[in-house]
This record gives sequence, C-alpha cells and structure tokens, in this order.
Amino acid sequence: MKRIIEFISDLADIDKSTGSALLSITVGSLVLARSVDDLSMSDSFLAAGKQHAKNLLQHSIPTYDDKKLT
Repeated sequence: MKRIIEFISDLADIDKSTGSALLSITVGSLVLARSVDDLSMSDSFLAAGKQHAKNLLQHSIPTYDDKKLT
C-alpha cells in the first residue's frame, strides 16, 4: 500500500495524506459500485467517487515533501 500511495502522491504532486485519501475514495467507490445489483446505484457510487476525487485534487495544496520524514 505504501508504494501505491507514494506513486499516486508523486504522480499528482500531493502529500501522502492526500494520496491516501484519494486511494481510499477510489477503492471505496469501486467496491461499493461492484457490491450492488442496481445499475443506477452502482453508477451513482462511481460518479460520486469521481467527483469527490476531482474536488480533493483541485483543493489540495502541496505543503512539504513528507517522504523525507519517514
């Protein structure tokens, strides 16, 4: 998981905390979408996850390089 979070964080130029949140939103949306039989509800989970992931990235401000702290 650490490598995935580091990859996402580096790719999006965001801190690790935001990278963790982005991964959580993405995985959570996919798991929920796959867990229901209702196509409309599945699409709703995916759309909501996509929108919130975009919002997270648009409002994230890189603060410092926390990779050197670990």
